Amino acid sequence: MSTLEQTGQAPALFEIQAASPSFTGIINGKVVACGGATHCYPGVAEMWLLADACLYTYAIRRRFWAVFPKVIEALAKEMDLVRAQCVVLSQFHTSVRMMQRLYFEKEGLLRKASPTHKDLFVMARLFK
Repeated sequence: MSTLEQTGQAPALFEIQAASPSFTGIINGKVVACGGATHCYPGVAEMWLLADACLYTYAIRRRFWAVFPKVIEALAKEMDLVRAQCVVLSQFHTSVRMMQRLYFEKEGLLRKASPTHKDLFVMARLFK
């Protein structure tokens, strides 16, 4: 059971089904996002997220944002993280903005580093 379920902070419309350190976001019986974190070093993890296009609709997006920041906090707490990091395709402006909204900052640019030779931003958030 996830930290959010234990504390009762996960709203009924956005169900968190966690097998730590990952999660699945379900709204009205439909998977809208999944993600997680993988330890790189003690206190440092690489985070990932796959989201459905339905997150761009207002009603779904509003529910998602009511919970998702708490999911990130719960994962960081469960994993005792000092730092979480991720890479985001530089051309995916919505994804970059989403990570910034979660307090991740751009730290650098990996030029032509994706499998399709696109640029990637390295983004990170410090917790302690």
